[in-house]
Amino acid sequence: MKRHTIHMCALPLIILVCERVRLKFLCFAGVAFLLASIAPQGALAQDRYVDSVAGANAGVCDNPIAPCQTIDFALGVSVAGDTINLISLAGTPITFFESGLTIPHDLAIVGAGMLQTEIDAQDTDRIFSINANLVRIDGVTLRNGNAGFTNGGAIELLGGNLIVSRSRLLDNQALAGGGIAADAGAGDVLVFASVIKDNLATGSGGGVWCDECDSVTVIFSRLVDNITGGLGGAIYAEGTRVLASTSRLSRNNANAGGGIWANYAVVQVLDSEMADNEADTSDGGAVNIGGTLNIERSTLAGNIAPAGGGGAVYMIGDGDFASANSTYSGNSALWGGGLGLAGNFGPGPDVLIGTSTFFNNESTFPNTAEHIFGVWNTFGLYNSIVANDLTTGAVFDPYCSGVLTAGNHNLIDDASCDTGGVNFNLGQVTDLDPNLAYNGGPTRTHTIDPTSNAVDAGNNAAALNPWTGTPLVIDQRAQPRPVDYDGNGLDEVDIGAVELQP
Repeated sequence: MKRHTIHMCALPLIILVCERVRLKFLCFAGVAFLLASIAPQGALAQDRYVDSVAGANAGVCDNPIAPCQTIDFALGVSVAGDTINLISLAGTPITFFESGLTIPHDLAIVGAGMLQTEIDAQDTDRIFSINANLVRIDGVTLRNGNAGFTNGGAIELLGGNLIVSRSRLLDNQALAGGGIAADAGAGDVLVFASVIKDNLATGSGGGVWCDECDSVTVIFSRLVDNITGGLGGAIYAEGTRVLASTSRLSRNNANAGGGIWANYAVVQVLDSEMADNEADTSDGGAVNIGGTLNIERSTLAGNIAPAGGGGAVYMIGDGDFASANSTYSGNSALWGGGLGLAGNFGPGPDVLIGTSTFFNNESTFPNTAEHIFGVWNTFGLYNSIVANDLTTGAVFDPYCSGVLTAGNHNLIDDASCDTGGVNFNLGQVTDLDPNLAYNGGPTRTHTIDPTSNAVDAGNNAAALNPWTGTPLVIDQRAQPRPVDYDGNGLDEVDIGAVELQP
């Protein structure tokens, strides 16, 4: 499979390290410190202060005990590299009722925190239009921006790079990008420790819309309850790179790609959960992609595509799909309850999945495969569980629409996926917890009991990260893998996303 690297928002190595380390809290603190320390640049740059209640529009807003009153006025007197501080001399939560603000040069807009500082556009216009090399918005709630039939309900990024940190974007709306729209001339968009919620796009991109911007990166954030009448309930990405790390994309809604819709794109989902997203009229309850997809240490659960394919993931074309240490549970679609793969008149994608758990995914159209349906060029499955809850007495469709091409040491309840190779299918899994729960780590998982036939039953040689080709050293919960659970002196990998610890 082809290998890809996602380069992010001109940030130092600490963010790249955070994708991989187990000490998530320390990573969070490190990135938070990094973002807070981004200093104004330029000889004339300085701090400016705005208080919508106690301020007055006079001077150059450089006195914290005599602030200006409006952000618009402060922008007018600012120079490149400034920090505009939104303050409250009374020390109480404060709201700025402003909209249609233009940021023409590099600066930071910093509030006292997302619960303390709010900018409310009152549905009159979008809040910010940006064309600068780097703009940082930190510690602010952006609410009720309305771009009408144009893009970017809260923020439109026309050029340059944007960092939104420790902030909320709530109840904004636009044609594209209910929360944030990044046009083709834009650079990188980083959303860190923030919430993008209840935004609406009548076109596409309920939360974030990127049409050939450089990249979209979401870290330690939640994109929830965003809606679009088109593509990409949480994120729409055309011709770009997307990374969602240690984040939650839930209850978003679109016609296609309830969580993420991406085309000619490279998408990575790491240490994240995508749950209860919906593609109303087409494909991809959680993810709809034409390009390259990597999912690691993540859970896709309860996503639905009632009129299309791929309850969790729908992939069209001949791209690459790699996944390891991940859980696909309770997803539903018309066909391919877990994965829907469409070759689009080509040979189909190359798929490589290891140490993952597929449980209780459902197709609603007869004989269209509960878990994996479609066309693929190659499909390798290793050290994975594919199972349904057989205690209900229900009659299930086949798990796969055709035999896979490679793999070994799987536990699969039926023979529809079976390559016929040695040790491809070791039989029906036993003692798998049917309850999806927080068993450690940032995402929910299905654990195995000590009596399960998945314990120490995998193939260490196949316990590789399909994205990098390197040996796996942790499971979905960031616990060590493999370990010696049965006490025979050998570290042996468990089958499925969870490694039972001694």
